[in-house]
Amino acid sequence: MSATKTAVELPDVKLVTEKFGNAEIEVIYKKARSPISPTAGESADISAFGFSPDLNQRTYIAEPGILCEQDVPVTLRDGTVIYTDIFRPVGAMNVPAIVNWSYFGKRQQENHEWQAMGVPPGTVSRLAKFESADPAYWCHQGYAIVNPDPRGVCRSEGNINMFGSQDGRDGYDFIEWLATQHWTNGKVGMFGNSGVGMVQYRIAAE
Repeated sequence: MSATKTAVELPDVKLVTEKFGNAEIEVIYKKARSPISPTAGESADISAFGFSPDLNQRTYIAEPGILCEQDVPVTLRDGTVIYTDIFRPVGAMNVPAIVNWSYFGKRQQENHEWQAMGVPPGTVSRLAKFESADPAYWCHQGYAIVNPDPRGVCRSEGNINMFGSQDGRDGYDFIEWLATQHWTNGKVGMFGNSGVGMVQYRIAAE
């Protein structure tokens, strides 16, 4: 029996050949649409999972005692640039870091998963990322909280690659970068439940 390949000719869709072990598989990538559109049915010009705000690189006080470095670029080994938010205690040095690695967007105020899952308002702060460590608690305990958008998520470059070996390699690269930052003591841990927890095994394996 011969296989027939059908060309994909849909808007915002591309066909990419990916290598998984010794096998090459054609993968369909579709540009995500924003759930928050100015006009009903209008699609946003983004290339990520869910709502994707514009990059806004800045440093500011997120709340008393907590500094946020927003949309910090990190270059992975293949040249792909991803972006991360870093929350850390104001003025502190030699700080251990906790990484929340996931695909849900790195700022709670830009998504609504907490509320959709039934978490009561006020249970976590507005600084917290979905299923992840809350900076409003952990920074006051002397930790930095680091929320990256992995490749393909929000404004990070590349195609999203969930729960695979590529994700593990990217997480490894990110942690190696993080451990060299001037404010850290080089100790990096990970945090999270559900999908934010599962990815830790792949990153640790690297």
